[in-house]
Amino acid sequence: MSKIKNTIIQAFDNVSYPKNITLYVAQAHDNYEYDEDKKYKKNDFVGKWQDIPISHIEDCCCALSHLEPDGVRFYLPAFMLWVLDNYENQTEDISYATFSAFLTFKNKDLENFHNEQFSLFNKEQKYACAIFLKYFIDNCNAEIDYNAEVKVAEQAFKQTWCKYLTI
Repeated sequence: MSKIKNTIIQAFDNVSYPKNITLYVAQAHDNYEYDEDKKYKKNDFVGKWQDIPISHIEDCCCALSHLEPDGVRFYLPAFMLWVLDNYENQTEDISYATFSAFLTFKNKDLENFHNEQFSLFNKEQKYACAIFLKYFIDNCNAEIDYNAEVKVAEQAFKQTWCKYLTI
């Protein structure tokens, strides 16, 4: 697992802070609160993604699907590391939301949105995402209520991310 963590950290090391939609703003958008971005932005941590407080990830587990491309590239590695560190603790909401961020939906508008969200990722970042998903597919204990989140990881991997397994 440490190899996967190191790959994620290296691939996303110098990613810059998002310009518009930040973590707490995206979470507010998930709650249909679109008019007070400035208010929610005040809650956000500003700094390197590696230093995002765990409480922010836990507070904003539904934010990933509402982020713009620069936000996905900034926050997703923090979520991936959180899942790697906490998966065994029965944290389905954050794990499921993280794995779902990788899914491509059949609806053309949603497919275009998904493709746009990952449009800033370079090949090393795509590789890091692919090995993250593959790790859970290969190593997750299926006896824990056969976890829906791992099924989502498997679906996302087969749909899109398997092609990025090599750099």
